[in-house]
Amino acid sequence: MSSFSAPSSAAAAATAPSLPSPSPLPSSQADSQAEEARPYCDTMPPPRPVAPAASAAIPANPKVSARKPAVSPRQKFRLAPGFGLMDWVRLKAASPDLAQRGGASPSRPVPRSELAEHGSQFDGWIALRGVVYNVSAYLPYHPGGAKVMLPTLGGDATAEFDKFHRWVAIEGLVGVLRVGVLVED
Repeated sequence: MSSFSAPSSAAAAATAPSLPSPSPLPSSQADSQAEEARPYCDTMPPPRPVAPAASAAIPANPKVSARKPAVSPRQKFRLAPGFGLMDWVRLKAASPDLAQRGGASPSRPVPRSELAEHGSQFDGWIALRGVVYNVSAYLPYHPGGAKVMLPTLGGDATAEFDKFHRWVAIEGLVGVLRVGVLVED
C-alpha cells in the first residue's frame, strides 16, 4: 500500500514559477499603469465611466424641458385592499344572493319607474342592454372606483358601459347581481 502525501506550502512555493518584479517607473507612468491594471476578469466589461453632471455637459433644451407629460384620458384609481378582481370572484362564489332578490325570479319585469327608485350607493340598480342589475355590492370592486358609477345608478348605463367596457362579458362579471328585465312603464 502506497501513501500519498500532499506537498507542504513551502515545497509548493519553491516549485512555483516566480514572476518578474516590476521595475520602478516615474510617477506619471506609474499612475497611468495603475489605472490600466485593474483587478477585473477578462470576461467582465470594465466599469462604465461616471457621466459628468447633466447641467455642465448638455445645455438644457427649452422646448423639451417645457413640455408637459401626456395626460392619460383615463384616471388611475387604487382600490382598497381586499377589493380586487379576485376578491370579487371569491365574494360571488361565496354569497348566495348578492342581488338581494329574496327568491324572486332573475327574469322578472322591472319597469323604468322602479329602476329609477334605486339610485343610491347602497341601493343602486342599473340597466345594461335591457337587463337590470343591483350593483350595490359591486361598487367598491369597480376598477374605476364607485364614484364613476354613481351617476348611472337608477338608470340605463348601457352607453357608459359600452364606452369603456364593450369587450367585458357582463354576465360573467355581474350576472349574479341580475334583478330582472327592463320594461317600459
